[in-house]
Amino acid sequence: MSDAATASPTLSFQLAGSWNRIDLSTDDAMTASIREYVDLRVGAADADAQARRLLRARLTEALGKARTAGAVSALIASEITPGIPMPIMLTIYSPRTLRMTPAVGTSPEAVSGMLRAALTQLGIDGMDRATSLSIAGSEIMRVVREQVDAVHPDAPGHDLTTLLVDYWYTVPASKQVVLANFATPLSDIREVMLSFFDATVRASHFAAVR
Repeated sequence: MSDAATASPTLSFQLAGSWNRIDLSTDDAMTASIREYVDLRVGAADADAQARRLLRARLTEALGKARTAGAVSALIASEITPGIPMPIMLTIYSPRTLRMTPAVGTSPEAVSGMLRAALTQLGIDGMDRATSLSIAGSEIMRVVREQVDAVHPDAPGHDLTTLLVDYWYTVPASKQVVLANFATPLSDIREVMLSFFDATVRASHFAAVR
């Protein structure tokens, strides 16, 4: 399965397993996509109504914030290997307002270096441990962080830790960047998930728009 950001050229992923696309083009489209996904994953039984409401509310809040921040596409994995649940969300951002200074040039190394300096100056969490990857025509910076949220206000101490991994791609022959964010609650197997995300990113590519 593949999906792409709206930047030109297009960033494409080959995603193993079962994934569902959430349409972020409009509020109504996002709401319909979330409802379809939740009904598929939770089921339509009356006994599961509360679970459906909670999941819809959490996805609506998270993806609404993502749209506001410039997200152009989102995909949710239910399993990577048949029969083994693997909750992962992949959100792709195309921040067109984020462009490197004209003096930088368009080489992947120059754009990536300026991006690293800018994110470091902004104090982005995890920048002190950022690592580098690359694919044809693009340098990629990986930033790993964790987010801890209360599962429910009536259940103190039962927090949910989400592993968040940002991959900042330089767009070939441009001063633009594309961000691919992977999020999963499987923080207990951090190294396994990082290896999977890295492999997915290394298999991604930019294709020219025709």
